[in-house]
Amino acid sequence: MAGYFSDATIDALRQQVNIVDVIGQYVKLSRKGKNYMGLCPFHEEKTPSFSVSEEKQLYHCFSCGRAGNLFKFVMDLEDLSFQEAVQKIARDANFELPETLVQSSNTDSVTFRLKKMYQEAETFYSHILRATKTGEAALSYLTNRGITEESIETFGLGFAPDVHNILLEYLRQQEFSSDELRLSGLFVENDSGELFDRFRDRVMFPLRDQSGQVIAFSGRKMAKDNDSPKYLNSPETKIFTKSKLLFNFDRAKTQLKNEPRLILFEGYMDVISSDQAGVKTGIASMGTSLTDEQIYAIKRVTNQVVVAYDGDQPGQKATERALTLFAQKDFGLEVGVVSLPEQLDPDEYIKRYGAESFAHELAGAITPIEFRLKTLQQKYNLANDREKLAFSDEAVKLIATVSSPVAAELYIGQVADLLGVSLDALKGQLVHEQRQNRQVKRRSQQNNNQVANFPEPDYAEPQQEFSPISIPDTAVSRAERRLLYLQLHFAEVSDYLMEHEFQYQDQNFAKITELWENFRATHDNIKVDSFLDYVPEGLKSIIVGVEMSDMPEDYSMDEIDDYLAVFANERVRRQIASLKEEIKEAKRKHDDDAEVALTQKIMNLQRMIR
Repeated sequence: MAGYFSDATIDALRQQVNIVDVIGQYVKLSRKGKNYMGLCPFHEEKTPSFSVSEEKQLYHCFSCGRAGNLFKFVMDLEDLSFQEAVQKIARDANFELPETLVQSSNTDSVTFRLKKMYQEAETFYSHILRATKTGEAALSYLTNRGITEESIETFGLGFAPDVHNILLEYLRQQEFSSDELRLSGLFVENDSGELFDRFRDRVMFPLRDQSGQVIAFSGRKMAKDNDSPKYLNSPETKIFTKSKLLFNFDRAKTQLKNEPRLILFEGYMDVISSDQAGVKTGIASMGTSLTDEQIYAIKRVTNQVVVAYDGDQPGQKATERALTLFAQKDFGLEVGVVSLPEQLDPDEYIKRYGAESFAHELAGAITPIEFRLKTLQQKYNLANDREKLAFSDEAVKLIATVSSPVAAELYIGQVADLLGVSLDALKGQLVHEQRQNRQVKRRSQQNNNQVANFPEPDYAEPQQEFSPISIPDTAVSRAERRLLYLQLHFAEVSDYLMEHEFQYQDQNFAKITELWENFRATHDNIKVDSFLDYVPEGLKSIIVGVEMSDMPEDYSMDEIDDYLAVFANERVRRQIASLKEEIKEAKRKHDDDAEVALTQKIMNLQRMIR
């Protein structure tokens, strides 16, 4: 473990950093009353249930139960230890940590060590590209492609020379172990167990996670041969999952306050060229089909996205696949489409027509239905009546899927003008298609309802990574939640409960108060968000759930006494229930004396409750 930080250091960092600012880098937050709400980054959801309290410096997902403070959020999302999370937050906030405490060792987490290795590799490749004779050809290639020196630095571009083990030897000098090198994905291993550099003779594009740390590479080959792929990506590792990563997402999302749309490209060069052209919100899906995880990452930070894939036929097919997936996920994203002329890709278009013309194309992004109507139009010869009718049928079926009556009216009018036919005739056909769609949807819902009544399959569901502790909603549990809230905020309540030797019935609550009293006795900064750093994982969601609930700030000692009475009555009710079980046993044994005595005890206890 990296050196431990003092409470004073951590508290000072906590005072400087706002949890809303940190989480806002990962999730689009909107103010709702006192708190902020957004889509949970820990599970997929359509309706925001992830709440962040600026006042309490806590977060809580009311759906999956994830909860914690600033450090816990970064730990879970980035898979870091507490000390590593402190270092990352401090680094991002330009907060100077005591130098003697940030020296890492071989006991750092695997995640931390791998990210450190990739950072070293990026520095190494960048140096070779920009400062050595070996990198001159690659540098010329990038320059000839119109990539500026500023962009090379901004995106961390580099070059891997055609040498078997140059990176391997460099990282060994940085004291990375053989096991760490094998886990990294930066090397391949032969049958004898020898390691060799995976990337050779390639321009290197660092791939960063959503916080901006390098977690993988994609290498573009320099040699003109057909024996190796044009782009070679890192294999998936502990820190890199291809389906989750979007190129330049870490930078693009920080620009959304200036331009609320993300622009989705196919390739890295498109992103870099558009960035040079002033489009700072470009991202790319690594040259592969878009995934559910990538769409959810987009939705978490914005409601608007423009698909700007290549203008050739493969690019248009990829656009259709992306639009289909956006529609299937139904996240409420406002999706636009740019279809570039002359079958150009964005990089080519910018070079040929300039930044201003490209900005005009983006501003004129069309809707998915408009894109599909234009694509459909290219299939048919509209000078031929038979093909004109076929186009009309397909176009009306497409428009019938539009939920907005105004949009459907607009599109059907455009088709009528294009074909030179009666608008009323097309409207009649549209109404017929819409009616059929409603019938199909109704039958589908009925079938789903029938399936829902079938018994559950006889197999165990896989365990989720995180399972919050469930607390029943009873009068006693509500009283315990209220008392815990007051105890965490008012020292006199804690003292009063200790004087009355009060004990929570719920063992989790009892454990929390035990930890809280120890925390009070040993720390100066007595705040709940600080306390969470010392609480076992399973109890954090209980504390934050209590903290984030809508509870009155004011209280009276009469209120405390009322809660104590609730618990006293509950204890009596449990005694009565136990005595009733004893009466059943006495009756079974025909022990009349015992039955009478037990009945008298129950009557006395019932009088106590009254």
